Amino acid sequence: MDDHVKEFWNMNYFDFYENLWEGATWHGKIWGIPHDISPTGVWYRKDVLRRLGYSDEEINRMLPPDGNTTLEVLAKLAKEAVDAGLVEYGILHRPSKGPGIYNMLLAFGAECYDPKDDILIFDKDALLNFYQWHKQMVDAGVIPPEPPGWSTIHSTFVKGRTFATLASHIGTPSEWKAKYGLTDEVLKRDLGFMPFPPTELAKRKGAKPVSVHDFPLYFVTAQSKHPELAKLLIMFATSPEACAIHSRYTLRPPYRRSALLLLKDVEYIQKTAKSVQTVRPVPVHPKFWDYMSKIFEALKGVEAGVVSPEQAVEDLQMWFKTEVPDGRILK
Repeated sequence: MDDHVKEFWNMNYFDFYENLWEGATWHGKIWGIPHDISPTGVWYRKDVLRRLGYSDEEINRMLPPDGNTTLEVLAKLAKEAVDAGLVEYGILHRPSKGPGIYNMLLAFGAECYDPKDDILIFDKDALLNFYQWHKQMVDAGVIPPEPPGWSTIHSTFVKGRTFATLASHIGTPSEWKAKYGLTDEVLKRDLGFMPFPPTELAKRKGAKPVSVHDFPLYFVTAQSKHPELAKLLIMFATSPEACAIHSRYTLRPPYRRSALLLLKDVEYIQKTAKSVQTVRPVPVHPKFWDYMSKIFEALKGVEAGVVSPEQAVEDLQMWFKTEVPDGRILK
């Protein structure tokens, strides 16, 4: 799609957010056109923190919208909420592999992919920290030893029985409204969102707040009888007007800047649009999701107490050496 994007750049593609193109590029070539973005991140309950005695000013300082804090701060507040009996769950994460798990790994400084060399990375120290933190959270009663299903994750958060969820993205409130009774008033007053904050150690090493998204793309197949017509159709489907309609009904931020001008009446989108700039794409690598599956399987074992963090890392490294022989192992 490189020639098409170049030809129509000034007409249509000039204001797509730059980081979206990284998710559409493999081996230096653009293979599709982005048409959606929904940054993953941390949702938390401000009303729970108020009941703990924190003011709105203190809450915004501890858990700022830009994520410029640390995971340890979030964990401390979650434990306070659990210990005070205000919530059933302190923190919940996904019950399956997905972009949120990759986002968590980045929060620990576990870079899993080198786009320049197109290889997967095994960072032993960062992965060990990742598993050790989750074990500590289970031992502290902040994270359950087995993640509940999606309906429980969503319903308990909306009802205020979970302090923070790491399982959702910035557009999830549209689902919470449709299925779980979330109101605009509660969304505005009581819920907070931020990119995943790094751990203290990762932050000292230069890690910053981050969100991820596995950008869906519009493709034109090699079998298309009218590829140029298909590409023009994609242009109409990604126009500022089409982008704005998509954002309005999904509560996801627009993937192009000009669409914001058509959404001035949607306060939530205006407020969260900047989150797009923290997004990193999910790696485009044939073994990436196999890798994430193994990482998540090991996480379930660690949280359930079946395997130690150290053994989980050793087992994962053996799999990596066998299944990703061209990967890079960081000592």
